[in-house]
Amino acid sequence: MIVLIGGLFLPTEQVAKMLAIAPNPATREELQESFGLKDREHFRKAYLEPLVSAGWLERTIPDKPTSRFQRYRITEKGRKWLKNREDGVRLCFLLLAYDCKKQGMTPSACPLPLQKIP
Repeated sequence: MIVLIGGLFLPTEQVAKMLAIAPNPATREELQESFGLKDREHFRKAYLEPLVSAGWLERTIPDKPTSRFQRYRITEKGRKWLKNREDGVRLCFLLLAYDCKKQGMTPSACPLPLQKIP
């Protein structure tokens, strides 16, 4: 799945990962390292800036974006998106489980383990 943020399309898994990492303030380096990306400029332009522009991440020192002490944290808007995404995934699992049961499938025949629904 892909989400449009700041004019860029980002995979929702990557957005969710970035937001989940940043409940506590994290440096750009820490966030970038969690993605395993080497190019600092690409990470900043493709991931960090779109999330800041969209209001899903915020700078801890907003008036000094290039400060060496700069950190990023998730905003309330980012938390809501992350929670809605998790709720949506949970709902999809429940609907699939219901459909499997409705069709008379045994748990082993269902595409995902019914006992592991979040």
